[in-house]
Amino acid sequence: MKPGDKTQRLKQIVSYYESFLNLSNNAVFVADPRLVILDASKRFCDICHIKMGEIAGLALKDLLFGQDASNTEYLIQLLLTTIKKGKIEKQSFNFSDKGQQCYFEINATLLNKNGGSSSLIICSMNDVTELKSAKNTAFENKRKLMTLLDNLNGFAYRCRNDKNWTMEFVSAAFTKITGYRVEDIIGNNKLTYNDIIIADDRDRIWDEVQEALSENRSFDLEYQIKTADGNTVYVEEQGVGVYSEETGELVALEGYINDITSKVEEHNALIKSEEKYRRLIETTSEGFWLIDTNSKTLDINNSLCKILGYAREEVLGKTPFEFVDKENFQIFKHQISQNKSNEQRVYDIELKNKNGNNIPCLFNATTIYDHNDKYAGSFAFVTDIREQKRGLLVQKILYNISKSTTSDGDLGKLIEIIQREVNQIVDTTNFYVALYDKETDMLSFPYYSDTHDKFKKYPARKTLTKIVIDSKKPLLANPKTKEELVRQGLLDYVGTKSKVWLGAPLKFEDTVFGVFAVQNYNDENAYNEDDMEIMEIIADQISISIHSKQTDVELKLALKKATESDRLKSSFLQNISHEIRTPMNGILGFTGLLLNSSISAEEMQEYVGIINESGNRMLATLDDVMNISLLETDQVEVVKSVINVNDELKNQYGYFLQEAENMDLEFDLATKLPHIKAGISTDHKKFNTIVSNLLDNAFKYTSKGKIEFGYFHEHGFLRFYVSDTGIGIPSDRLEAIFESFVQAEVKDVKAKEGTGLGLSIAKAYVELLGGKIWAESKIDKGTTFYFTIPYQPIRQTGGKAAATSGKTGLNAFNLKILIAEDEEVSSEFLNIIMADYCREVMFAKNGIETLNITKENPDLDLIFMDIKLPLMSGYKASREIRKFNKNVVIIAQTAYAAQGDKDKALNAGCNYYFSKPIDAEELIKTILMHFK
Repeated sequence: MKPGDKTQRLKQIVSYYESFLNLSNNAVFVADPRLVILDASKRFCDICHIKMGEIAGLALKDLLFGQDASNTEYLIQLLLTTIKKGKIEKQSFNFSDKGQQCYFEINATLLNKNGGSSSLIICSMNDVTELKSAKNTAFENKRKLMTLLDNLNGFAYRCRNDKNWTMEFVSAAFTKITGYRVEDIIGNNKLTYNDIIIADDRDRIWDEVQEALSENRSFDLEYQIKTADGNTVYVEEQGVGVYSEETGELVALEGYINDITSKVEEHNALIKSEEKYRRLIETTSEGFWLIDTNSKTLDINNSLCKILGYAREEVLGKTPFEFVDKENFQIFKHQISQNKSNEQRVYDIELKNKNGNNIPCLFNATTIYDHNDKYAGSFAFVTDIREQKRGLLVQKILYNISKSTTSDGDLGKLIEIIQREVNQIVDTTNFYVALYDKETDMLSFPYYSDTHDKFKKYPARKTLTKIVIDSKKPLLANPKTKEELVRQGLLDYVGTKSKVWLGAPLKFEDTVFGVFAVQNYNDENAYNEDDMEIMEIIADQISISIHSKQTDVELKLALKKATESDRLKSSFLQNISHEIRTPMNGILGFTGLLLNSSISAEEMQEYVGIINESGNRMLATLDDVMNISLLETDQVEVVKSVINVNDELKNQYGYFLQEAENMDLEFDLATKLPHIKAGISTDHKKFNTIVSNLLDNAFKYTSKGKIEFGYFHEHGFLRFYVSDTGIGIPSDRLEAIFESFVQAEVKDVKAKEGTGLGLSIAKAYVELLGGKIWAESKIDKGTTFYFTIPYQPIRQTGGKAAATSGKTGLNAFNLKILIAEDEEVSSEFLNIIMADYCREVMFAKNGIETLNITKENPDLDLIFMDIKLPLMSGYKASREIRKFNKNVVIIAQTAYAAQGDKDKALNAGCNYYFSKPIDAEELIKTILMHFK
């Protein structure tokens, strides 16, 4: 090596050495045999409170550690020992610095010890202050725990899950309760815990503990034990299973056992003393009320508690006068005044319950005399006669509803009669009947009488009506109930909020087909539990009447619909034949012309354009048929993402602008929200399909004038519109145009092109997104289509910036991933888009191979799990993986995307779900959000 190279090498070594000193967390210094500091790390300088540039050349004896010079003397002695022995290891060194105790562990080495003055001492001081503090804390916690355990009335334990309940630990109170010594029971030294449990309880205890362990819950036991002196003691035990964090296996049981003998004996004595008396008054369904000579309540039974709505403790000591209004107070006052002279009395009175409602009751009162025939009070049996009185009214209402079923009129007329009859019992000012379509999860409202809202159709989803449908039970919902349902994720508010809502299910052969409901916008107490009971009773007759009327109406419409169906079927088949044959003729015809070698380049370009246009038209036809098929079989799922409606509508405007110019039509776009407030979460593809279909429809039926589209904000929704000056739609066809295969009745042949599915697809998508769609039109004046979607603004940060930062962030994670995919194209696609973000990519082609690779690679960060894997499905593989690996991120993917797949994947243990084709940008954004 050349001298220059050696010099460079020495400089490099010196640089490494200086970096080590500056970066080391230990306090390191180098001294010569005279104990003069040659060099030191920043940490050592900080301890000595000396700047790094001033430490070299100072003698160790001139340094001060803390406030006591003896600390320096002690360190000097350690270094003198190092010079003598050549090395010292793990020597303790501590001092107080600014009121804080510091602890160090010292290691020192003598270098070149035979070289005399050229020797060096290297000393490293490792700060163990936090470790020392942790040990002290652990010791103190253990001491406190043992003090606590030793002073408990019961004893804590840890034992094995075996038939002997082999004890590994019991606290000191074990001896106080059982009389046995702690050392006798540990490890079954002289006896087992099972030995002191009485024989009759042993099998039961074993079975209850094992059942609790199998369900992964705690156990609560009561049983008897035999003490060392032969006595029987009742104990209460509470315990849990303790499981290994590594294997998940049960390793022990831990719990607490307490002596409850005195509590049990007191309880048994109380039960015995009251049993005869309580049996008498509790077995009756009538209320029992016992008062003393001052009319104060001595006792009541549960039946009376139910009538009054008060707990027993709330009534004891009070007089009956406190449970009536002014009018009934006079009745009570008169009747109780007769106690001394009239031994038996029967009378009607209305009691006021806890909710403030009057309950009609029948009192059968008897005077009580003591053994000296002196007046001692009275008791009464109280019968709730609400049902008797209401029963007569309900029977009348049911009769009138039943009678109205056979009268002339449509379903709306019948429900109007029902509203009038039910109003005799509850306020039906705001009243509606909703019919439920299970296939579409939609509600239709044949009758809606309300002071605030008006609905014709609405998605059932998370509504109070749907909750009643699912539970098959009536529901009384005040603001508190509603807020709890919202918190549980079961309810989304629709329309104007009412103070109280009451609904009952309409059933036929135990199947709920609808709900009738009332609500009040001003008074939270407008309805109560009693009203709900009556609603449930009346609901049975209403169900029969509505179902009967529906059947009658449906029979009358059946013939008309059958005829219309035949016409629509023929029309649709003709349409489809035309829509497929026309572009096919273009494709085949002009493909044949291309085979003619004599055509010019311009003609060839023209023919290719016609072929392309014909192909696109046929593809659009097939797309419409496929989309309507998926919608009718409930196979369409809403996949939400954040979009900006201003951007989306501008894209649509740009797409249709050329067509507008070609047709010489005025074409305008109006957006009402600023860009920053136009961000919402919805299904991007479905939203654009709706707008595109409505614009297609407008251009199809408009030959001159203007087409305008846009939106505005109203009542928590965005209302979009597409308006044209086209041929218009007859008023009797405004609802029919949204049905599948139906088109407006027009003579224009060009306007009749298409499958007739565009508007029905748009309608289905709007309802899936939580909105509604309708049209307004005048013949030869034009048509305006409206649709709404919920508006919950989301502020956007910008998609491109997020994607860029996402890639940078992911690259920093250096992920190890597994692609579980049996299709090579899909596997390679994932490999390509993740290549920049991974340190290692692994592949599996079936579920079993996926499971094995995951077991062998516990450091996996991410698994792409195809749901339809061979040998073992992705669902099962995910569930198996979650048994031994809770941390790896699993992203489910499928090409089928059937409804329910997402929930099944998440329930199987997957973190996220994507349907193919996968949006690479959205995938990267999701992974970034998780790992950052």
